Amino acid sequence: MEESRGVCSICRRQVAKYTCPKCNLPYCSLSCFRSETHMQCSETFYKREVETDILSAPKSDKERRDMLALLQRFEETNNEEDATNNALLDDPDGADLAERIAGLDLDAADTDDLWEALDKDQRQRFLEIIRNADGVPARELLAEETSSVPWWAAVEDTEDEANSNHVRLPEPLHVDIALVNKAQAMTGPPLLYNVLALCIVYAHTVRTYALISLSASLPLDRPAILQTLSELLPFIVERRSTSVFASVEEAVAFFWSRNASLSAQHMVQLLDDAKELLLPVPVSVISTSAEGEDAMPQHRTLRMLSDLSSFFTAASAPKPLAHVPPKLLFYGAHALAQPLQVFSLLRAEIDAQVVTAESKRER
Repeated sequence: MEESRGVCSICRRQVAKYTCPKCNLPYCSLSCFRSETHMQCSETFYKREVETDILSAPKSDKERRDMLALLQRFEETNNEEDATNNALLDDPDGADLAERIAGLDLDAADTDDLWEALDKDQRQRFLEIIRNADGVPARELLAEETSSVPWWAAVEDTEDEANSNHVRLPEPLHVDIALVNKAQAMTGPPLLYNVLALCIVYAHTVRTYALISLSASLPLDRPAILQTLSELLPFIVERRSTSVFASVEEAVAFFWSRNASLSAQHMVQLLDDAKELLLPVPVSVISTSAEGEDAMPQHRTLRMLSDLSSFFTAASAPKPLAHVPPKLLFYGAHALAQPLQVFSLLRAEIDAQVVTAESKRER
């Protein structure tokens, strides 16, 4: 049986995709593996791998000397690391760079401005790193980037969420009022549980690939992300699908049946995420300066749908998926058409599923 995947034990935010060979700690990325809280294991692991390679046979004298030199450099690096870090604090070049970027908004700054802030040596070093994409510095930079916190988790405690300038939020999906009125007038089974399933799959995908949002994904990851979404959202991706979930339990069971290896701990996390994405935001935490969709209690749902729509629109070139964004737009209209009282009942249903998942985790 495939081992259940839970949440990373180091950052406690992303899906744990790996296990430390020394202490069996589940972790999500290289940056977490090499974090200070896990340093004792990671350094011992690298050293042991080098020692094992040295002792393994056969090896020429030159290879053995090279490996011994590598091990010596490893020891020297560890011994000198603290001194190096302290020296950087007094480094005039480092201080000069800090002064040059002090007035820049690093999230909004133009790349030309950032480039101009580097001196000749720093530019050369940067070019060397990106030319060697498989090198340790490049991989560490990518690991830091891919261990980002999902946007809804990053703004969870932000009072002025709509105007938050330190988190890159997806733009809310614009839904025409005529479409909302049409959704209100429709009879038949409600689609709110399908929207919940969307929230669960979206949160799972963003956390699995350690993203801020789908729009922030790297081009090389997008085919795999598209495959994940296609497998988990057949009621969206399949053009003729008419599948409608009748309860929270049914939506959760559908998702979990397609992810049998997922741990109960991770399922609890996804249900908490779904509540953040689907349940209306209290008016008290919406900025008084917010306008349009930003001012709506359901603006997080609209941001999620917008991120999905943008991703599928960009992915339509290799595969005909033009029908997906209109479906997502209608789901947005349906979410906006629901009376706010309906979401109170939905919260109770989700909380009941959280209790069920937690009971499985305790077994």
